[in-house]
Amino acid sequence: MDMNITSSLSSSYQHDVASYVAGSISIACWIVVLVPQLYTNYRLKSGESLSTTFLLIWFAADALNLAGAIIQNLLLTMIVLAFYYNLTDVILLCQVYYYRFGRRPSKEDEELVYATEETPLVPQHHHRPASMIGHESSYNATNVSIDDENYYHQNNILIELFASLLCVVVTGLVSYYHYSAVEENIIGDNSIMNRFAVLNPSKETSPSPSMILLGQSLGWGSAVLYLGSRIPQIVMNGKNRSCEGLSLTMFFFSVLGNLTYCLSILFHSVKREFILNHLPWLIGSGGTLLFDFMIFVQFYLYRNSQPQRRNRRSSITSTSSPTSMGKAVDIKQKSEPISSTSSPPPSYSEIV
Repeated sequence: MDMNITSSLSSSYQHDVASYVAGSISIACWIVVLVPQLYTNYRLKSGESLSTTFLLIWFAADALNLAGAIIQNLLLTMIVLAFYYNLTDVILLCQVYYYRFGRRPSKEDEELVYATEETPLVPQHHHRPASMIGHESSYNATNVSIDDENYYHQNNILIELFASLLCVVVTGLVSYYHYSAVEENIIGDNSIMNRFAVLNPSKETSPSPSMILLGQSLGWGSAVLYLGSRIPQIVMNGKNRSCEGLSLTMFFFSVLGNLTYCLSILFHSVKREFILNHLPWLIGSGGTLLFDFMIFVQFYLYRNSQPQRRNRRSSITSTSSPTSMGKAVDIKQKSEPISSTSSPPPSYSEIV
């Protein structure tokens, strides 16, 4: 009898530890999930690669999640986290709209646009001056620098992913040791989910049945939005045949956060009633994994595509480098009268 009780307590303790560690990793992932994308947008000074529909649906899902947390009277930790998710969504949306519509084009961007508009006016039949050899060398060097930049870009992604994994490992270890430090209190009241403050409200503050039903409805609405949020981004990536400007680390944190969140629920209990109560969150978090993996496949398929901004500069360089004495010089040559060195053919009277 004593051995059975000890075995039962040991099994319950192991499940609680696993649930606590998985939940801690999930929270850590969701706290930093948008930071890599915010940094990528800032580095590129662009938000063109993100689907605004994707961001708006994601924001709506987080808003429903916050409303559900408040209505179901979850503990303050969960409400604060849900509010934080909405805050980061708003920051990312504002950043994207700023780079798309609010920011004045820089001098460099204006020069690029001006060169693109003027380049078709450059005549293509001029004799190439001797100095063009040096300009062609510069053009080849530009191509080499683009290849080098692609190489370093891929290395940076690997470094980011390695750093992300390291953070996850550290979070797991810290969570485990923190749980071990308070294991007596947790086992005593058997309320790991209350201490973790993510899944269950305390019994003293349980909402009424009608509020529970409303919270469940908001949970299902949030789940549907989470499931559909990735579709616009997947379609946009397919049309552009590129994932340039998207942060792979953001989707890595998203996958890991959703996966560990589902595990934290399943590790806690697999009883039918418990699973049904948390089914919206299981579907909302677990279902998005399929779409996130589809985005991972797109990252792999389009891994060799050059960044849009560099493509733009490369195309301008390739069209302007054969006449790289400058578009002003070429236009001047086109507008100047024919010089004496290229006199017209003799007339009939001169031949006679």
